[in-house]
Amino acid sequence: MSHPTFTLELQSKPTKSGKYPIYIRITHNRKHKRIKTIISLKSKRDWDSKYKKVKTSENSHKVWNNYLNNELKKAEASYMENQDVSLCKLADIIKGADESLSFLLFVKKKIEQTELKYAYSTNRQNKAFLSVLEDYLKERGRDDLYFKDVTTDFLDDFENYLLSRENPRKQGGTLKRSTIAVYLSKVKKFVNDAIREKKILLQNNPFINFTIKRGKSEAKEKLNVDELRSIIGLSLEVGSFRWHTKNAFLFSFYGGGIRVGDLLQLRWQNIKDDRLEYTMKKNGKLQNIKLSKEAIDILSLYKQVESNPTDYIFPFLDSNAIYAKESIWGYDTMPREQEKILSSKIIIQNSAMNKSLKDIAKRVGISKNISMHVSRHTFASIAKIQGVESYVLKDLLKHSALTTTENYMAEFGVEELDKGVKTVVDAVNVEKPQNSQKEAILEAFLSLDKNDRDDIIKALKDA
Repeated sequence: MSHPTFTLELQSKPTKSGKYPIYIRITHNRKHKRIKTIISLKSKRDWDSKYKKVKTSENSHKVWNNYLNNELKKAEASYMENQDVSLCKLADIIKGADESLSFLLFVKKKIEQTELKYAYSTNRQNKAFLSVLEDYLKERGRDDLYFKDVTTDFLDDFENYLLSRENPRKQGGTLKRSTIAVYLSKVKKFVNDAIREKKILLQNNPFINFTIKRGKSEAKEKLNVDELRSIIGLSLEVGSFRWHTKNAFLFSFYGGGIRVGDLLQLRWQNIKDDRLEYTMKKNGKLQNIKLSKEAIDILSLYKQVESNPTDYIFPFLDSNAIYAKESIWGYDTMPREQEKILSSKIIIQNSAMNKSLKDIAKRVGISKNISMHVSRHTFASIAKIQGVESYVLKDLLKHSALTTTENYMAEFGVEELDKGVKTVVDAVNVEKPQNSQKEAILEAFLSLDKNDRDDIIKALKDA
Protein backbone atom coordinates (compact mmCIF):
# COMPACT_ATOMS: atom_id res chain seq x y z
CA MET A 1 0.00 0.00 0.00
CA SER A 2 1.43 3.39 -1.02
CA HIS A 3 2.02 6.07 1.57
CA PRO A 4 0.84 9.67 1.17
CA THR A 5 3.40 12.42 0.68
CA PHE A 6 3.48 15.58 2.78
CA THR A 7 4.88 18.80 1.32
CA LEU A 8 4.60 22.54 1.85
CA GLU A 9 2.94 24.71 -0.75
CA LEU A 10 2.44 28.46 -1.21
CA GLN A 11 -0.94 29.65 -2.47
CA SER A 12 -0.40 31.13 -5.93
CA LYS A 13 -2.90 33.97 -5.53
CA PRO A 14 -3.08 36.44 -2.63
CA THR A 15 -6.00 36.56 -0.21
CA LYS A 16 -8.14 39.69 0.23
CA SER A 17 -5.56 40.94 2.73
CA GLY A 18 -2.86 40.69 0.04
CA LYS A 19 -0.93 37.83 1.67
CA TYR A 20 0.03 34.35 0.44
CA PRO A 21 -0.87 31.51 2.87
CA ILE A 22 1.34 28.44 3.22
CA TYR A 23 -0.38 25.04 3.14
CA ILE A 24 0.52 21.46 3.97
CA ARG A 25 -0.29 19.46 0.83
CA ILE A 26 -1.13 15.78 1.32
CA THR A 27 -1.04 13.67 -1.85
CA HIS A 28 -2.20 10.05 -2.04
CA ASN A 29 -3.10 8.03 -5.14
CA ARG A 30 -3.14 11.18 -7.29
CA LYS A 31 -5.58 12.86 -4.94
CA HIS A 32 -4.61 15.68 -2.65
CA LYS A 33 -5.81 17.74 0.30
CA ARG A 34 -4.45 21.08 1.49
CA ILE A 35 -4.33 22.20 5.12
CA LYS A 36 -3.78 25.88 5.81
CA THR A 37 -1.05 26.78 8.31
CA ILE A 38 -0.93 29.97 10.38
CA ILE A 39 1.91 31.36 8.22
CA SER A 40 1.24 33.80 5.38
CA LEU A 41 3.85 35.70 3.37
CA LYS A 42 3.59 39.30 2.24
CA SER A 43 5.39 38.50 -1.02
CA LYS A 44 5.74 35.41 -3.22
CA ARG A 45 9.42 36.29 -3.54
CA ASP A 46 9.91 35.24 0.09
CA TRP A 47 9.09 31.61 -0.75
CA ASP A 48 11.66 29.10 -1.99
CA SER A 49 9.57 26.86 -4.27
CA LYS A 50 12.48 24.44 -4.87
CA TYR A 51 13.31 23.72 -1.24
CA LYS A 52 9.79 24.41 0.09
CA LYS A 53 10.78 26.89 2.75
CA VAL A 54 10.67 30.58 3.67
CA LYS A 55 13.63 32.53 2.30
CA THR A 56 16.04 34.52 4.44
CA SER A 57 14.56 37.72 2.96
CA GLU A 58 11.73 37.28 5.50
CA ASN A 59 12.90 38.38 8.96
CA SER A 60 11.04 35.55 10.73
CA HIS A 61 12.28 32.83 8.37
CA LYS A 62 14.00 30.75 11.08
CA VAL A 63 11.02 30.64 13.43
CA TRP A 64 8.55 30.08 10.61
CA ASN A 65 10.57 27.32 8.95
CA ASN A 66 10.92 25.55 12.31
CA TYR A 67 7.18 25.83 12.81
CA LEU A 68 6.40 24.54 9.31
CA ASN A 69 8.79 21.58 9.67
CA ASN A 70 7.17 20.69 12.99
CA GLU A 71 3.73 20.86 11.37
CA LEU A 72 4.90 18.48 8.64
CA LYS A 73 6.18 16.05 11.29
CA LYS A 74 2.86 16.28 13.17
CA ALA A 75 0.95 15.58 9.96
CA GLU A 76 3.11 12.54 9.20
CA ALA A 77 2.72 11.32 12.79
CA SER A 78 -1.07 11.66 12.49
CA TYR A 79 -0.96 9.46 9.39
CA MET A 80 1.11 6.79 11.17
CA GLU A 81 -1.57 6.67 13.88
CA ASN A 82 -4.47 6.65 11.40
CA GLN A 83 -3.27 4.68 8.35
CA ASP A 84 -6.64 3.12 7.59
CA VAL A 85 -8.65 6.33 7.25
CA SER A 86 -9.44 8.14 4.00
CA LEU A 87 -7.50 11.15 2.77
CA CYS A 88 -10.37 13.49 3.70
CA LYS A 89 -10.62 12.02 7.19
CA LEU A 90 -6.84 12.26 7.66
CA ALA A 91 -6.95 15.96 6.72
CA ASP A 92 -9.78 16.51 9.21
CA ILE A 93 -7.80 14.74 11.94
CA ILE A 94 -4.72 16.90 11.28
CA LYS A 95 -6.73 20.13 11.20
CA GLY A 96 -8.67 19.12 14.29
CA ALA A 97 -5.47 18.37 16.18
CA ASP A 98 -4.06 21.81 15.38
CA GLU A 99 -7.22 23.69 16.26
CA SER A 100 -7.74 21.78 19.48
CA LEU A 101 -4.23 22.50 20.73
CA SER A 102 -2.99 25.85 19.44
CA PHE A 103 -4.15 29.09 21.04
CA LEU A 104 -1.85 30.99 18.65
CA LEU A 105 -3.55 29.41 15.63
CA PHE A 106 -6.96 30.16 17.18
CA VAL A 107 -6.05 33.85 17.61
CA LYS A 108 -4.71 34.13 14.07
CA LYS A 109 -7.80 32.52 12.57
CA LYS A 110 -10.11 34.75 14.63
CA ILE A 111 -8.30 37.84 13.37
CA GLU A 112 -8.58 36.64 9.77
CA GLN A 113 -12.26 35.69 10.13
CA THR A 114 -13.27 39.06 11.60
CA GLU A 115 -11.16 41.24 9.29
CA LEU A 116 -14.17 42.33 7.25
CA LYS A 117 -16.28 42.83 10.37
CA TYR A 118 -14.05 45.35 12.13
CA ALA A 119 -12.76 48.77 11.10
CA TYR A 120 -9.25 49.09 9.71
CA SER A 121 -7.98 50.63 12.96
CA THR A 122 -9.29 47.67 15.01
CA ASN A 123 -7.73 45.19 12.61
CA ARG A 124 -4.45 47.06 12.86
CA GLN A 125 -4.59 46.80 16.67
CA ASN A 126 -5.35 43.07 16.48
CA LYS A 127 -2.44 42.46 14.12
CA ALA A 128 -0.14 44.54 16.32
CA PHE A 129 -1.14 42.37 19.29
CA LEU A 130 -0.49 39.19 17.28
CA SER A 131 2.95 40.50 16.30
CA VAL A 132 3.78 41.25 19.96
CA LEU A 133 2.58 37.80 21.03
CA GLU A 134 4.76 36.14 18.37
CA ASP A 135 7.73 38.27 19.48
CA TYR A 136 7.14 37.09 23.05
CA LEU A 137 7.09 33.43 21.99
CA LYS A 138 10.21 33.93 19.88
CA GLU A 139 12.08 35.46 22.82
CA ARG A 140 10.99 32.56 25.01
CA GLY A 141 12.27 30.11 22.36
CA ARG A 142 8.82 28.75 21.52
CA ASP A 143 7.09 28.17 18.19
CA ASP A 144 3.54 27.93 19.47
CA LEU A 145 1.23 28.65 22.41
CA TYR A 146 -1.23 25.93 23.33
CA PHE A 147 -4.55 26.31 25.12
CA LYS A 148 -3.24 24.30 28.06
CA ASP A 149 -0.42 26.83 28.46
CA VAL A 150 -2.73 29.86 28.69
CA THR A 151 -2.58 30.04 32.48
CA THR A 152 -2.14 32.68 35.14
CA ASP A 153 1.60 31.95 35.04
CA PHE A 154 1.59 32.71 31.31
CA LEU A 155 -0.23 36.01 31.93
CA ASP A 156 2.31 36.97 34.60
CA ASP A 157 5.20 36.13 32.28
CA PHE A 158 3.64 37.92 29.29
CA GLU A 159 3.02 40.99 31.46
CA ASN A 160 6.67 40.98 32.61
CA TYR A 161 7.76 40.75 28.98
CA LEU A 162 5.57 43.73 28.07
CA LEU A 163 6.92 45.75 31.01
CA SER A 164 10.44 45.38 29.61
CA ARG A 165 9.50 45.76 25.92
CA GLU A 166 10.91 48.84 24.21
CA ASN A 167 8.48 51.62 23.36
CA PRO A 168 8.88 52.30 19.61
CA ARG A 169 7.62 55.86 20.13
CA LYS A 170 10.01 56.74 22.93
CA GLN A 171 13.72 56.10 22.51
CA GLY A 172 15.09 54.27 25.51
CA GLY A 173 11.64 54.01 27.10
CA THR A 174 9.32 51.08 27.73
CA LEU A 175 5.64 50.54 27.02
CA LYS A 176 3.10 52.59 28.95
CA ARG A 177 0.93 50.78 31.45
CA SER A 178 -2.13 51.73 29.35
CA THR A 179 -0.59 50.05 26.28
CA ILE A 180 0.21 46.92 28.29
CA ALA A 181 -3.40 46.87 29.49
CA VAL A 182 -4.58 46.95 25.87
CA TYR A 183 -2.45 43.92 24.95
CA LEU A 184 -3.60 41.96 28.01
CA SER A 185 -7.21 42.89 27.21
CA LYS A 186 -6.69 41.38 23.76
CA VAL A 187 -5.58 38.12 25.41
CA LYS A 188 -8.70 38.25 27.58
CA LYS A 189 -10.93 38.78 24.54
CA PHE A 190 -9.53 35.75 22.71
CA VAL A 191 -9.68 33.65 25.88
CA ASN A 192 -13.37 34.55 26.20
CA ASP A 193 -13.86 33.59 22.54
CA ALA A 194 -12.17 30.26 23.25
CA ILE A 195 -14.40 29.67 26.29
CA ARG A 196 -17.52 30.35 24.20
CA GLU A 197 -16.31 27.81 21.64
CA LYS A 198 -15.44 25.35 24.43
CA LYS A 199 -11.74 25.37 23.59
CA ILE A 200 -11.03 26.40 27.20
CA LEU A 201 -13.14 25.30 30.15
CA LEU A 202 -14.79 28.13 32.07
CA GLN A 203 -13.15 27.01 35.32
CA ASN A 204 -9.75 27.22 33.59
CA ASN A 205 -10.14 30.88 32.70
CA PRO A 206 -6.73 32.35 33.69
CA PHE A 207 -8.27 35.78 34.30
CA ILE A 208 -10.21 34.49 37.31
CA ASN A 209 -7.05 35.07 39.38
CA PHE A 210 -5.46 37.79 37.27
CA THR A 211 -6.27 41.49 37.27
CA ILE A 212 -5.30 43.75 34.38
CA LYS A 213 -3.58 46.75 35.93
CA ARG A 214 -4.59 49.98 34.27
CA GLY A 215 -2.10 52.13 36.11
CA LYS A 216 -2.66 55.57 37.54
CA SER A 217 -4.63 57.80 35.18
CA GLU A 218 -2.43 60.53 33.82
CA ALA A 219 -3.80 64.05 33.54
CA LYS A 220 -4.18 64.77 29.84
CA GLU A 221 -2.27 67.63 28.24
CA LYS A 222 -4.58 70.63 27.89
CA LEU A 223 -4.51 74.38 27.40
CA ASN A 224 -5.81 76.96 29.82
CA VAL A 225 -8.01 79.86 28.72
CA ASP A 226 -5.12 82.31 28.30
CA GLU A 227 -3.12 79.83 26.21
CA LEU A 228 -6.11 79.17 23.98
CA ARG A 229 -6.71 82.90 23.57
CA SER A 230 -3.10 83.36 22.49
CA ILE A 231 -3.63 80.85 19.68
CA ILE A 232 -6.91 82.52 18.67
CA GLY A 233 -5.11 85.86 18.40
CA LEU A 234 -2.11 84.55 16.46
CA SER A 235 -1.76 86.02 12.96
CA LEU A 236 -0.71 83.51 10.30
CA GLU A 237 -0.35 83.64 6.54
CA VAL A 238 -3.83 83.09 5.10
CA GLY A 239 -4.03 79.83 3.15
CA SER A 240 -0.87 78.35 4.69
CA PHE A 241 -0.87 74.87 6.23
CA ARG A 242 -0.41 76.45 9.69
CA TRP A 243 -3.43 78.69 9.07
CA HIS A 244 -5.60 75.70 8.10
CA THR A 245 -4.30 73.74 11.10
CA LYS A 246 -5.10 76.58 13.50
CA ASN A 247 -8.64 76.81 12.09
CA ALA A 248 -9.14 73.04 12.37
CA PHE A 249 -7.84 73.00 15.96
CA LEU A 250 -10.17 75.82 17.01
CA PHE A 251 -13.16 74.34 15.17
CA SER A 252 -12.55 71.07 17.00
CA PHE A 253 -12.66 73.00 20.27
CA TYR A 254 -15.74 75.05 19.34
CA GLY A 255 -17.43 71.87 18.14
CA GLY A 256 -17.26 70.21 21.54
CA GLY A 257 -13.87 68.51 21.17
CA ILE A 258 -14.16 66.80 17.77
CA ARG A 259 -11.71 63.94 17.25
CA VAL A 260 -9.30 64.61 14.41
CA GLY A 261 -10.46 61.57 12.42
CA ASP A 262 -14.02 62.89 12.48
CA LEU A 263 -12.95 66.50 11.93
CA LEU A 264 -11.04 65.81 8.72
CA GLN A 265 -14.01 63.88 7.32
CA LEU A 266 -16.65 66.53 8.03
CA ARG A 267 -18.56 67.46 4.89
CA TRP A 268 -20.83 70.40 4.14
CA GLN A 269 -23.80 68.05 4.38
CA ASN A 270 -22.97 67.71 8.10
CA ILE A 271 -23.84 71.40 8.57
CA LYS A 272 -27.60 71.92 8.86
CA ASP A 273 -28.51 75.55 9.46
CA ASP A 274 -26.50 76.42 12.57
CA ARG A 275 -26.06 72.84 13.76
CA LEU A 276 -23.34 70.24 13.29
CA GLU A 277 -24.53 66.66 12.87
CA TYR A 278 -22.19 63.72 12.33
CA THR A 279 -21.62 60.13 13.41
CA MET A 280 -18.48 59.49 15.42
CA LYS A 281 -16.23 56.91 13.78
CA LYS A 282 -14.88 55.56 17.07
CA ASN A 283 -18.16 54.53 18.66
CA GLY A 284 -20.88 55.07 16.03
CA LYS A 285 -22.67 57.63 18.22
CA LEU A 286 -24.52 60.57 16.69
CA GLN A 287 -23.32 64.07 17.62
CA ASN A 288 -25.72 66.98 17.17
CA ILE A 289 -24.69 70.35 18.58
CA LYS A 290 -25.47 74.00 17.99
CA LEU A 291 -22.54 75.84 16.44
CA SER A 292 -21.24 78.99 18.08
CA LYS A 293 -20.63 82.20 16.15
CA GLU A 294 -16.90 81.48 16.35
CA ALA A 295 -17.36 78.06 14.71
CA ILE A 296 -19.58 79.53 11.99
CA ASP A 297 -16.97 82.24 11.33
CA ILE A 298 -14.39 79.53 10.67
CA LEU A 299 -16.77 77.74 8.30
CA SER A 300 -17.28 80.98 6.36
CA LEU A 301 -13.56 80.95 5.50
CA TYR A 302 -14.04 77.69 3.58
CA LYS A 303 -17.56 77.91 2.13
CA GLN A 304 -17.55 78.58 -1.61
CA VAL A 305 -20.46 79.08 -3.99
CA GLU A 306 -19.41 75.97 -5.90
CA SER A 307 -19.01 73.80 -2.77
CA ASN A 308 -20.89 70.50 -3.03
CA PRO A 309 -22.69 69.01 -0.01
CA THR A 310 -20.37 65.98 -0.13
CA ASP A 311 -17.15 68.04 -0.29
CA TYR A 312 -14.91 67.92 2.77
CA ILE A 313 -15.04 71.18 4.75
CA PHE A 314 -11.33 71.31 5.51
CA PRO A 315 -8.72 70.87 2.74
CA PHE A 316 -6.70 68.09 4.37
CA LEU A 317 -8.38 65.28 2.40
CA ASP A 318 -9.16 65.13 -1.32
CA SER A 319 -12.91 65.40 -1.99
CA ASN A 320 -12.42 63.91 -5.45
CA ALA A 321 -10.50 60.82 -4.33
CA ILE A 322 -12.06 57.36 -4.59
CA TYR A 323 -11.99 56.97 -0.79
CA ALA A 324 -13.99 60.21 -0.45
CA LYS A 325 -16.75 58.94 -2.71
CA GLU A 326 -16.77 55.45 -1.16
CA SER A 327 -17.02 56.78 2.41
CA ILE A 328 -19.95 59.19 1.86
CA TRP A 329 -22.43 56.73 3.32
CA GLY A 330 -20.13 55.35 6.01
CA TYR A 331 -17.73 52.44 6.38
CA ASP A 332 -20.20 49.56 6.26
CA THR A 333 -20.18 49.39 2.46
CA MET A 334 -16.74 50.86 1.91
CA PRO A 335 -14.17 48.56 0.22
CA ARG A 336 -11.48 47.54 2.69
CA GLU A 337 -8.66 48.76 0.43
CA GLN A 338 -10.15 52.26 0.25
CA GLU A 339 -10.69 52.26 4.03
CA LYS A 340 -6.97 51.50 4.45
CA ILE A 341 -6.05 54.36 2.11
CA LEU A 342 -8.35 56.80 3.93
CA SER A 343 -7.04 55.76 7.37
CA SER A 344 -3.47 56.17 6.13
CA LYS A 345 -4.23 59.66 4.78
CA ILE A 346 -5.75 60.70 8.11
CA ILE A 347 -2.71 59.42 10.03
CA ILE A 348 -0.33 61.30 7.72
CA GLN A 349 -2.31 64.55 7.89
CA ASN A 350 -2.73 64.28 11.67
CA SER A 351 1.03 63.90 12.04
CA ALA A 352 1.68 66.96 9.86
CA MET A 353 -0.95 68.97 11.76
CA ASN A 354 0.57 68.03 15.11
CA LYS A 355 3.97 69.19 13.87
CA SER A 356 2.41 72.46 12.72
CA LEU A 357 0.68 72.92 16.08
CA LYS A 358 3.99 72.58 17.89
CA ASP A 359 5.30 75.46 15.78
CA ILE A 360 2.16 77.47 16.57
CA ALA A 361 2.62 76.78 20.28
CA LYS A 362 6.24 77.91 20.11
CA ARG A 363 5.23 81.17 18.42
CA VAL A 364 2.89 82.10 21.28
CA GLY A 365 5.18 80.88 24.05
CA ILE A 366 3.37 77.65 24.96
CA SER A 367 5.81 74.96 26.11
CA LYS A 368 3.26 72.14 26.31
CA ASN A 369 3.27 69.15 23.94
CA ILE A 370 0.31 70.28 21.88
CA SER A 371 -1.49 68.07 19.35
CA MET A 372 -4.87 68.01 17.62
CA HIS A 373 -6.29 65.84 20.41
CA VAL A 374 -5.38 68.54 22.93
CA SER A 375 -8.36 70.56 21.63
CA ARG A 376 -10.63 67.80 22.97
CA HIS A 377 -8.87 67.74 26.34
CA THR A 378 -8.95 71.54 26.46
CA PHE A 379 -12.69 71.61 25.85
CA ALA A 380 -13.22 69.06 28.62
CA SER A 381 -11.03 70.84 31.19
CA ILE A 382 -12.45 74.33 30.55
CA ALA A 383 -15.96 72.87 30.73
CA LYS A 384 -15.16 71.40 34.12
CA ILE A 385 -13.66 74.65 35.40
CA GLN A 386 -16.74 76.53 34.23
CA GLY A 387 -19.01 74.20 36.18
CA VAL A 388 -20.28 71.76 33.57
CA GLU A 389 -21.06 68.57 35.49
CA SER A 390 -19.38 65.32 34.49
CA TYR A 391 -22.48 63.52 33.26
CA VAL A 392 -23.35 66.43 30.93
CA LEU A 393 -19.79 66.51 29.63
CA LYS A 394 -19.91 62.73 29.20
CA ASP A 395 -22.81 63.17 26.78
CA LEU A 396 -21.06 66.00 24.93
CA LEU A 397 -17.88 63.95 24.47
CA LYS A 398 -19.92 60.79 23.86
CA HIS A 399 -17.83 58.74 26.28
CA SER A 400 -19.20 55.30 27.06
CA ALA A 401 -18.08 55.49 30.69
CA LEU A 402 -18.06 58.35 33.16
CA THR A 403 -14.56 57.34 34.33
CA THR A 404 -13.19 58.12 30.86
CA THR A 405 -14.56 61.65 31.11
CA GLU A 406 -13.16 62.09 34.62
CA ASN A 407 -9.71 60.95 33.47
CA TYR A 408 -9.68 63.95 31.15
CA MET A 409 -9.91 66.24 34.18
CA ALA A 410 -7.76 64.33 36.66
CA GLU A 411 -6.97 67.38 38.79
CA PHE A 412 -10.50 68.80 39.00
CA GLY A 413 -13.24 67.86 41.49
CA VAL A 414 -16.97 67.54 40.87
CA GLU A 415 -18.60 70.94 40.43
CA GLU A 416 -22.13 72.22 39.90
CA LEU A 417 -23.95 71.86 36.60
CA ASP A 418 -23.71 74.81 34.21
CA LYS A 419 -24.38 75.16 30.52
CA GLY A 420 -22.32 73.02 28.11
CA VAL A 421 -20.74 74.10 24.88
CA LYS A 422 -21.88 77.75 25.09
CA THR A 423 -20.43 78.02 28.57
CA VAL A 424 -17.07 76.77 27.33
CA VAL A 425 -16.98 78.99 24.24
CA ASP A 426 -18.05 82.06 26.23
CA ALA A 427 -15.16 81.44 28.63
CA VAL A 428 -12.62 82.12 25.90
CA ASN A 429 -14.70 84.52 23.81
CA VAL A 430 -12.74 87.77 23.71
CA GLU A 431 -12.34 90.45 21.08
CA LYS A 432 -9.52 89.81 18.66
CA PRO A 433 -6.42 91.84 19.45
CA GLN A 434 -5.81 94.91 17.31
CA ASN A 435 -2.88 93.28 15.53
CA SER A 436 -5.25 90.62 14.11
CA GLN A 437 -7.69 93.07 12.48
CA LYS A 438 -5.71 93.06 9.24
CA GLU A 439 -5.91 89.28 9.20
CA ALA A 440 -9.69 89.42 9.73
CA ILE A 441 -10.11 91.91 6.86
CA LEU A 442 -7.89 89.79 4.61
CA GLU A 443 -9.82 86.64 5.50
CA ALA A 444 -13.12 88.35 4.69
CA PHE A 445 -11.72 89.67 1.40
CA LEU A 446 -10.40 86.27 0.32
CA SER A 447 -13.72 84.60 1.14
CA LEU A 448 -15.43 86.70 -1.57
CA ASP A 449 -15.93 85.51 -5.14
CA LYS A 450 -13.20 86.49 -7.61
CA ASN A 451 -15.51 88.91 -9.43
CA ASP A 452 -16.37 90.69 -6.18
CA ARG A 453 -12.68 90.92 -5.25
CA ASP A 454 -11.89 92.41 -8.67
CA ASP A 455 -14.67 94.99 -8.26
CA ILE A 456 -13.30 96.06 -4.86
CA ILE A 457 -9.76 96.37 -6.21
CA LYS A 458 -11.01 98.45 -9.15
CA ALA A 459 -13.05 100.70 -6.85
CA LEU A 460 -10.03 101.29 -4.60
CA LYS A 461 -7.89 102.20 -7.61
CA ASP A 462 -10.52 104.63 -8.89
CA ALA A 463 -10.98 106.26 -5.48
